[in-house]
Amino acid sequence: MADYTERRQTVRIGVAGALIVETVAPGPPLQLTDIGMGGFCVRSAAPIKVGEIQVFRFGAPGRAWAAVFRARSAYCKPTMDDRQTPYFLTGFSFVGVTSPVAQDQLMKMMDLANPVTFS
Repeated sequence: MADYTERRQTVRIGVAGALIVETVAPGPPLQLTDIGMGGFCVRSAAPIKVGEIQVFRFGAPGRAWAAVFRARSAYCKPTMDDRQTPYFLTGFSFVGVTSPVAQDQLMKMMDLANPVTFS
């Protein structure tokens, strides 16, 4: 069995449609699958070049909130869904998010991705 080394340095959570993402420059439509303070993963019909830095706009459906972050693609792997339809999973790591403003926006995004309700 091949060795596997986890490269993520932060926890990722599934978004289940709570957040959307799009590239600022033209590119394939993206479906956000999970997100964390260090990066995120998307599903797309077309491959995304590894190592490239892109600008992404994140939003929450039905809310006025949006944020823009830069991220570098770390991997892009082909896979298939249950109906044998091919797609690509691409992992990104955020770039330049050390400022307090960027950290606040990441925390807000995490809150929106994983809403907690108390009764």
